[in-house]
Amino acid sequence: MKKLYYFFIIALVSGFVSACSFEAPSTGIGHLAVTVPYSFSASATKGLSTKDFTFPSGTNPYIRIYVLQNGTFVNSTSSAEYVEHSLPTTSGVSSTSYSVDLPASTGYKVYVVLGTKDSSGLWTPAYYGQTDTFAISSGVYTTESVTASAVPYAYSYPSSSASSAVYDGSKLYIVQSGAIYTVASDGSTSKVTTSNSGTINSLTLGSWFSGSSFASEPWVNTSNGIYALSSSGALVTRYAGISAARSGAVAGTINGSSGSLLVYYYGSDIGEAYSKDDTQTAVTSAWTSGSLSSYLNSSAGSSLKTLISDPSSFVKSVAYVINNSTPANSYGVAATSLGTYLVNSTVLSAVGSDVLGWVKSQITGVSSYAFSAPGASTVQFTALAFDSTSSPTNLYAGSDSGLYWASAPSLASAMNAPSLSTLVSGISVKALAAYTFNSSSYAAYVDGSGQLVILKNGATSVSYPFYSYTASSSGIKDLSFYLSGSSLYLAIASSDGVAILKVE
Repeated sequence: MKKLYYFFIIALVSGFVSACSFEAPSTGIGHLAVTVPYSFSASATKGLSTKDFTFPSGTNPYIRIYVLQNGTFVNSTSSAEYVEHSLPTTSGVSSTSYSVDLPASTGYKVYVVLGTKDSSGLWTPAYYGQTDTFAISSGVYTTESVTASAVPYAYSYPSSSASSAVYDGSKLYIVQSGAIYTVASDGSTSKVTTSNSGTINSLTLGSWFSGSSFASEPWVNTSNGIYALSSSGALVTRYAGISAARSGAVAGTINGSSGSLLVYYYGSDIGEAYSKDDTQTAVTSAWTSGSLSSYLNSSAGSSLKTLISDPSSFVKSVAYVINNSTPANSYGVAATSLGTYLVNSTVLSAVGSDVLGWVKSQITGVSSYAFSAPGASTVQFTALAFDSTSSPTNLYAGSDSGLYWASAPSLASAMNAPSLSTLVSGISVKALAAYTFNSSSYAAYVDGSGQLVILKNGATSVSYPFYSYTASSSGIKDLSFYLSGSSLYLAIASSDGVAILKVE
């Protein structure tokens, strides 16, 4: 893979243009003009001049301009939240521009992204900038200015099939074009040898209790089972014979003995099982007898049928914390379509062997373990992330109405799930990741409008108005922070490949 280096400044000419130079807009309407100067070299091999913009030879440069008001895109179309123009590739061109009439108001912001498209339509952002918040005045022509930098992509890995990414604390694994690779510090990739013959759908970070302690491990979700990826690259069967789109685990102590409660969701059904160590053969049979569809079709689960209309989307997300010095203090959080629950040793001691029965009691009864959000009686949480799987500072919870967080250390022995505090309201979180780096808590999320936002200690550090480096992407599949050397990176996996963004 080619390493991408981009450094530049976009100057959007700032000024105030007299209304007498133009036909004045209608009352209550103002005019915004955005100008982006650049120069183009006549040399076909050189492309755009290195003193302004440099794009790979043979690609077609484009500019995308996003105008938002109070976080909502206002120049959107039915298919995109931006206006796109191709950049002229002839010598003598000095700028490109965009203008639009807007209602007179406050809270406006402009994002500018320059990138390229290849022959297949693959969109790669390269340069990016944004304005401060500004106002549009009635009858006035206004221009804004912004200083921008290169999008700090370190590497990119286009893919012809579903992509995924997961960091296990030592290695970053990615799925690219149906195969698993590790990513080295120089961006090179090494293919992982596997014996699995099924289609790889995704990677997740699972948990397993082996011998005397918990361990996090990459899980490979395939069309013929769930496998653990060993450090040698071999696949270890966790559950065979199922088609797994995604999987997840909640670690904890069961009935006073060390073990982990594992919750998997996959295909058109969901299964659950106990495990005390990875040699316990009873796990497979427990999975078979504990499938949710079987339970719903039984007399015991019939009352849940009207509440769970789609078993495949019943489990939304899970996150866990491992404490090997005191296994009883390992715990997790599980988000379902009917509630989000704290699962710690106190909870698990009451579960017994009837996990689905316990789930039913929580859903149909009054649960003290269910999370609540400020000012809302019900919130559908869709994504969960701790900023560490061993000693977390915060739990982040994304929902259909905002991003929330809670202090994590107190959850291990809590009798009740805490009320969450609001970080960002009025957004729909589609993907979420968190990590602790240099004593700071980082989180990254993608919202429903397509913005990728990175937070540091709860405050917005940077935001990008594009969630994928492709035009045809159906959205982010995975976000995964990872360390390489002394730097923090974010792997962004979409349906068209993996991009790696330098964070710190």
